[in-house]
Amino acid sequence: MKRLEKFFNMKMIRNRIIAVQLGVIIPAVILLGVMIYGMTSAMLIKTNSESYLKVLESADIILSHYLDSYRDIARNVLADPVLQNDLTISSNSRSGGRRIEERLFVDLDNAMEKYIMGFSGARSIYLYDSRGRLFYLDDSGQGRSAADAADYGVISATPWFKKAAAQKGYEGFAGRNVITGNREQFSCIKLLKNLDTQDVIGMMILNFDKAALKEVFPSYRPEQGAYAVVEQQEEGGYDVVLSSGAAMEEQEIARILVKGDPDYHLSRYGSSEMDWELVHMVQNRNLLSEAGKIQGIIMNGLAITIVLLLVLTVLLCNRITKPLYQLRDDIVRVGEGERCLETDFPDDEIGAIGQEFSRMVNEKLTLADQVTRVELKNKEAELELLQSNINPHFLYNTLDSLYWMAILHEAEDVAELTKALSDVFKIALSKGEKFIPIQKELDFVRSYLYIQNIRFEGKIHVDIQADESLMGYKVIKLLLQPFVENAVYHGLEPKLGSGTVVIKVYREQDFLCFEVADDGVGMDVDASLSKGYALRNSLERIRLVYGDDAKVEFKSSPGQGVQVKISLRAGVKE
Repeated sequence: MKRLEKFFNMKMIRNRIIAVQLGVIIPAVILLGVMIYGMTSAMLIKTNSESYLKVLESADIILSHYLDSYRDIARNVLADPVLQNDLTISSNSRSGGRRIEERLFVDLDNAMEKYIMGFSGARSIYLYDSRGRLFYLDDSGQGRSAADAADYGVISATPWFKKAAAQKGYEGFAGRNVITGNREQFSCIKLLKNLDTQDVIGMMILNFDKAALKEVFPSYRPEQGAYAVVEQQEEGGYDVVLSSGAAMEEQEIARILVKGDPDYHLSRYGSSEMDWELVHMVQNRNLLSEAGKIQGIIMNGLAITIVLLLVLTVLLCNRITKPLYQLRDDIVRVGEGERCLETDFPDDEIGAIGQEFSRMVNEKLTLADQVTRVELKNKEAELELLQSNINPHFLYNTLDSLYWMAILHEAEDVAELTKALSDVFKIALSKGEKFIPIQKELDFVRSYLYIQNIRFEGKIHVDIQADESLMGYKVIKLLLQPFVENAVYHGLEPKLGSGTVVIKVYREQDFLCFEVADDGVGMDVDASLSKGYALRNSLERIRLVYGDDAKVEFKSSPGQGVQVKISLRAGVKE
């Protein structure tokens, strides 16, 4: 449950990025899928429509070929000498009755039988002379009943009869047996003329099976729809002449042609045969089944793409947020007391923040450690000072008493020595202050060298050259004493004869410069720094107090003495 809450927590950067990605990608993918489906559907409809029209065009050519063969049969019947002679005689006869005279009937029966028996698909023939008397030959056994029903007065008033008469001898076709109404047959209707006189001698109706015409269309497959030949009726409806489908689909075609149906797609092609029209009908769901398959493939591909994008987004978000979590952990560790951060951050924008944070923290921690060490050393120095000076004020007061006793006993040299030592203690104490004016620092050096000169019996000459304008600047207490002491003990003491200590104070731009030089025996600077505890401590003390800006430079040559230059950034002036 907690994992789910964490996953759907929109306060997390990762979840917000994923939500934005999905919010953009999913609608775009759905829109793309709909557009592709629409384009595919339109393309399939167009392609299939063109294909169906070509099939209908080919079917019309085949149909015309078949009908031409039936026209040839009708023309062969017309050209038969017996038919020409008997119908001419019957047309000119004034005898009554609905049928042709018995003699002529028998004569025609013998002549017409060869056509019915000799042509595949021919089922019956009905002949009317110009006066409406009938001859028939029907192998279905329905001839007599059909003949009884086929009254010339009724038939001559039908649209198909009128249409055939208007064609003046050119063959016409009806989509059913016009005599019996049998829908499994179709009729070829032809106005008969005497070939010599061109006088009308009657009307012929040849009836054929539709089975032969089934080959006009491709084999029937329900999912591919149905093909049909239709004939428009005078009342506005359609009569299905021929269909590749079942009778039920013939009814559907007739209904859809009249009323239309949005669930079906219709292709229509006008036949070259009279008023016939070739049509194809297919349900839209079957027509677009390929589009549905294509859409399924596309949607599956898009779904896989979404999943891959989601996985890549999660991986990318983890890569982005991992350094942030590392940075958070580092902050926690620093808060818990960690003194060194060594986290490996990547080389990107967030990683740069982490690297900069680690560098800053490590520098701050190092500086804090240095400050702590300085404070400890200062405490140690104060402790050592307290230990070495059991009671500095007591010693100072005692020296002051000795000075006045020497004055009373007129021992001036003892008095001067005592005063110098007293001044050394006074400046060294300085009421606990760490920084003193340069003037006091030079007074301390004078008193120190006075005491040393008494010890060395006046061997040391002192030359102090100081810029009076700098006397008010404060420096760290006992800044020069270690270097002066080094000049006395390591430069002048080993030297035969007297020596000189030169002290200079001047300014170079923003720096206060101090020089301590002697003309003693010189020294090995590196060796002295490695062995000299006091001198090494003085250098460390200067660096800790004044930082990296402070510089201490040594120059020494054997027999030429030592020169020390101390450069400090100018601080507070008193």
